[in-house]
Amino acid sequence: MEWPIVTLTTDWGDSDFFAGMVKGRLMREIPNVRIVDITHKIAPQDLSKTIFIVKHGCLNFPPGTIHIIDVDSHQDAEQEFIVVEYNQQYYICTNNGLPYLLFGDKATQAVMIDIPSDSSFHNFVALDLFCKVAAAIANESPLSSIGPELDQFVPRVIYSPNIKESLIEAHIIYIDTYGNCYLNITYQQFEKTRNNRKFTATVRYEYKINKIVYNYHEQGTITSANSYGLPILLTVSATGLLELVICKSNTADLIGLREGEKVIIQFE
Repeated sequence: MEWPIVTLTTDWGDSDFFAGMVKGRLMREIPNVRIVDITHKIAPQDLSKTIFIVKHGCLNFPPGTIHIIDVDSHQDAEQEFIVVEYNQQYYICTNNGLPYLLFGDKATQAVMIDIPSDSSFHNFVALDLFCKVAAAIANESPLSSIGPELDQFVPRVIYSPNIKESLIEAHIIYIDTYGNCYLNITYQQFEKTRNNRKFTATVRYEYKINKIVYNYHEQGTITSANSYGLPILLTVSATGLLELVICKSNTADLIGLREGEKVIIQFE
């Protein structure tokens, strides 16, 4: 690759030296590399948030992009370090449930990493191993030279919407920097179930919404506002998922919402 792209998605934080070490190694081993920080602020070992961020932050990169995902990266008898080729991109990660939820059975190829690490301590796998794998891929080495074919991904279960004829039980699965709350239901799923019917979305039993708005500045029709007198809006995020917002305010903080909370959408 003439100008290879490598992205980094990690739980390292931004106050330590980890990102600098890995970027230096990548620049030394991959000429003309372009490094993109997706995020380093995932909570330690938070795979649910990692899945959400990778799904919506990495999949649109051009063919040949190499993604290093270093979250919950420890190797044991049940989870290996792997490389997954999907949609002409490469994902270097751990077989800890993340590949199962991201790719399912749609991966083009997946292999276990079977090349020696540069350290016998295995305390910083992104530096000691993932950088070497990224360099091999950037040099157009076939995945078969990195390791044997992987039979299956380690399964993992996260919140899925409970969709019935007259209601949807959804959950908040992600809260962004602005406090906007993303639900685990897409606009397409919602509209298919809605089928032109009126609806009421209930949040915390006291906040009710019966209109979808198409930008943050519209005022939805609600039966009760929060204690600050600001209406909660139901809209569609750039991810395609339904989203709860309060215009120019932090929805999660004002109402006290947290990931995993249930939102009920009832249809007439």
